[in-house]
Amino acid sequence: MTTDSKLEKKLLGDLQTDFPLAARPYLQLAKTCGSGEQEVIETISDLLARGKIRRISANFDSKALGYVSALVGAEVAPAHLEAVADYVSRHPGVTHNYERFHTFNLWFTIAVY
Repeated sequence: MTTDSKLEKKLLGDLQTDFPLAARPYLQLAKTCGSGEQEVIETISDLLARGKIRRISANFDSKALGYVSALVGAEVAPAHLEAVADYVSRHPGVTHNYERFHTFNLWFTIAVY
């Protein structure tokens, strides 16, 4: 699918800063972009497929909601890395969990109330 780069740039900005909370958010985005709802949906699908965006999800200010958060770096034996990462990921407060090529080879963020 070929997309208009102006539309992509406008969508990328709006998706990050002003995503509409509406029954049909893509229709609202289309109106602000001067486009059609289906074209917006297809353009976003294309951006996802090309890796220009990873996902569309809500982002909350955890501190304002009373949560505390931490970035944790852990040194885990390589033989246990997958099991430890799976265990950590089961905690509902963990939002990111990544392997890194460093002494501290498992990094994750956690937020708790």
